[in-house]
Amino acid sequence: LVEADRAVLEADDGQLFYARYCDDVVFVHPDEATCLKVLEIYCDSLSKLDLPIHPLSSFVYRALDGKTTDYYALKSKGPFQWHEAEPGEANCAPWVSFLGSQVRYDGETRIRKESIEKHERSLGRETALAVKWLEDGGLDQATNEEVGKWFAGFRNRLIAKGVGYVTAKVKECNLCWAGAFTQVTDCAETQMQMRRLDRIREGMLTKVFWLLPESYRREHHRYKGRPFSYFGFLEKVRRPTNMRYRRHRVFPYSEL
Repeated sequence: LVEADRAVLEADDGQLFYARYCDDVVFVHPDEATCLKVLEIYCDSLSKLDLPIHPLSSFVYRALDGKTTDYYALKSKGPFQWHEAEPGEANCAPWVSFLGSQVRYDGETRIRKESIEKHERSLGRETALAVKWLEDGGLDQATNEEVGKWFAGFRNRLIAKGVGYVTAKVKECNLCWAGAFTQVTDCAETQMQMRRLDRIREGMLTKVFWLLPESYRREHHRYKGRPFSYFGFLEKVRRPTNMRYRRHRVFPYSEL
């Protein structure tokens, strides 16, 4: 795709912002006609390379109905105005999506809802395998020590999927799922997302814990706290929020 990059940069008039990572691309320009022209140059370059592209689509942004608005479901969007949208306004949206995140016109940055859901499904698949193995009698003949080691391994696998291996420190977890948290702003939406992930993971751990042999559960208790929590990693962000108000009530973190 370096050929497409060159074609786009040759058309840059000094006001174009162009970013690409693999097949994820975003163009920003103050003039709609110029933005469309550059987008067409990029699409033509893909055609010459025999590479497919999702059809460009227009949309209507329903500001009060973000869960069902067409904007978030579209793969490739034509030029649109990047500012606060009025309910029902066409080709206008406050968020730009890029690399699993969304950036608002005023700099607020959050993780895409679809990225959160994809991560939840990943945790769910790991838990489903563990539940099936336990229900098939995987630990029926195991000692309490063996049960404890297995449960610790399962817990560490769930942690590693999100915030890195339990032996690593926060600053060393650049390659884990939470490695991009330093790029988001500490706004109300992001806080709610991280608390939700903490609740979901702890719920999965609790479900598996209650499937362990009773002799083990009588002698052990679920640890209550937040080591390696998603919200704990979010606290490491250095970007303050610009949000002047909170659309949703944010509940305080409680021990799980």
